[in-house]
Amino acid sequence: MDVNAGKYIFASFFAFAYVIPLSVIAVFSLCILRYISRHRGPVTVAAADNTRTSAKKRQASRLLILVVVIFAVLWLPLHIHLLVFYFADTSDSPFYLIIRAVSEMLRLTNRIAHIFPFNALGRISGKAL
Repeated sequence: MDVNAGKYIFASFFAFAYVIPLSVIAVFSLCILRYISRHRGPVTVAAADNTRTSAKKRQASRLLILVVVIFAVLWLPLHIHLLVFYFADTSDSPFYLIIRAVSEMLRLTNRIAHIFPFNALGRISGKAL
């Protein structure tokens, strides 16, 4: 494979596998947050229930932001590793091998890390927002 072709492939991979999905996730999350903040409960809701509902909205908003941040933080090292591998000539250095191993561990951690916010979000969504 031509070196320039590899650079185009990995630059495209970075755009289509990280930047675009992160942008889409962020935009939809902002739309959800906007909907949650503007959504009003029933008019007959008592003041105590209204306070509890606003606390649940804040908690759901924080968890949604956490999911986006987890995706961004845990997938970025892998993409940096791939970009460095093709755009720089550091594949033989011990530092690069350590970065590669850490990026793989963080990528795999991403699968586990999303379990906890989604579990908490599921408990919140079962109650009034």
